[in-house]
Amino acid sequence: MRLRGIRQMGTAYVVFPGAHHTRFEHAIGTMGTAWLLTDGLPLSEERRRLVRLAALCHDLGHRPFSHSLEDAARRHAEAPGLSFLTHFLDHEERTYELVAHDAEIGEVLSQFEDYATIDRHELALLATGRHPDRDLDLFTHSEIDADRIDYVLRDNYYCGFAAGIDVEALRGLYAPDPEFKLALDSSRLYVAQQLLLARFQLIANVQNDPLIRLGDLLLAECIQEALAKADSTLKAKFVAVADLGQDADLEQFLRQYAPVSWPVFESLVSGKAPFSHDGRILTYDFPVLSPVARLGIQSLRLVGHSVAQQLQERLEAERPEGILVDITRAKAPVEPLPCTPAGQSRLRSRLTELPAVRGIIAASLGAATITVYTPSRLAIGVDFERWVERYRRVDPSLDATKAASILATVWAGDRDRFTLLLALETLLQDMLIAQVRVRPSRLDVLFMTLYQALGTLSSLLDQPRLYLEGSEALWAIVTAPWVKEALGDGFPVDYRRSEAPGEFAGDLQYLERCGLLYIVTRLERGRNAFVERPKYGTTGWGRQIARRLTQQGAGTWLKRVEEAIAASVSPHRAAYLDYFAMLAAEHPSDTGRRRELRRQLPMPVTL
Repeated sequence: MRLRGIRQMGTAYVVFPGAHHTRFEHAIGTMGTAWLLTDGLPLSEERRRLVRLAALCHDLGHRPFSHSLEDAARRHAEAPGLSFLTHFLDHEERTYELVAHDAEIGEVLSQFEDYATIDRHELALLATGRHPDRDLDLFTHSEIDADRIDYVLRDNYYCGFAAGIDVEALRGLYAPDPEFKLALDSSRLYVAQQLLLARFQLIANVQNDPLIRLGDLLLAECIQEALAKADSTLKAKFVAVADLGQDADLEQFLRQYAPVSWPVFESLVSGKAPFSHDGRILTYDFPVLSPVARLGIQSLRLVGHSVAQQLQERLEAERPEGILVDITRAKAPVEPLPCTPAGQSRLRSRLTELPAVRGIIAASLGAATITVYTPSRLAIGVDFERWVERYRRVDPSLDATKAASILATVWAGDRDRFTLLLALETLLQDMLIAQVRVRPSRLDVLFMTLYQALGTLSSLLDQPRLYLEGSEALWAIVTAPWVKEALGDGFPVDYRRSEAPGEFAGDLQYLERCGLLYIVTRLERGRNAFVERPKYGTTGWGRQIARRLTQQGAGTWLKRVEEAIAASVSPHRAAYLDYFAMLAAEHPSDTGRRRELRRQLPMPVTL
């Protein structure tokens, strides 16, 4: 019953008055959707009931204000005395504990014959997307699952963006498949694509709305004020309210213990929109961000801490202004769900390869934004020349004359707005260098390894422009033993697999979207169909940033990677040169010889 008093969309109601629906409604809807998805599939009734119950329980761990509370905890979990906020970072962990061990839930289940003897550990795994049976997890934790289907349709509806999707079409969305057991039915792909588009629109139009995000930030400020100087008794009271209470309980707590910040939050709820009168809301969207900033806002991963909060703290250390900094993104579809064969080619496509989905992915990857909320007019523009000089570490070509021209023509003379962008990007690069030096992220490892490999190969083979041929070549290099040994425990968890995960393809597309990776495709015949085959090269911005990160951050582990690549390739230098000569000649009679040489090469590269 607790979920009846927890809003599904956190603070979204400050902008969309209809967004007062609750987690309880969503849980019921998710259960119903799971029942539709499993209808007619080769699953026993027992398995279907397990899926339905897991769908019903999947959000039991949510606390007041849902994800808004998690965001607040993430912003302040590393502040002095607030480390206990890490307890609130992951509702799924709490969901697992409740489903697997809570006595009250066990008592309820015991009252129903079908569920009295259910394996609660298995139920908890399925409810949180960790079930070992991939086919069951499809319904509770995948790109197209019961949870996402329900919240996409429900949240859009209550915010006034109803999605025109026939719910009955969900029957048969997944179909039996001889290779994968279950796959998306190719005749129902239009439904999957509509759902992904509706999800992107929900994120772009609602979840990332600047005023809704401001509501989340102000909620975080209220929590920080209430707990910054709290004793153990007050902290324990907050934990009890957050773990056992509803939205109204947390509101009452903050009203009492955050007397300065709470009225500001309430003024937003009442429509007064703080930060938009004497102050400003400054938004920097993806097109105006430099490649290094684009890399930073996606690459930086501070466990238990908000990247935006750390960027805010660094900016305030330079020039205290009482600002709030936010970074919003739109998570792109990355899971390459297989589809049943369709058409004369009988070629099996995957969800993320469909043209419409690729468009959604491109739009999602370009939806990253930095927003700065200022309570009063900024005076950062007085430091314009100083920040221009510091920004030369990001882009040496920006001298004083060029900066003045950009200020006048692009930013209409708004020194504060332009200077703030220069400051944000400079600080993001500093944060990125620090991360690469200590513990590079998944995206860092892919980016740096790609550039190290191509740079080393170009030098060894005297070829200024080389491409790695096919994503398989990149995956083989990134997961090569020497990379794993060089990074040790710092090697990305997501890449510790035998096959490339969907995140790998997503990372490649993001690097291209940033302007740090150059992808060229050519048409090849594959079986009874023509398919595009990509090759991957470097860009000028990418080489510049990789060189800077190598010099200031990742020199040690990348040096070991360079030595290993050189040792692997050097004995085959003559074969590479012969192969390149044949590629340049492109004579049909050389096709067999080219293929033979290609098989000998330890790393597949091309001109």
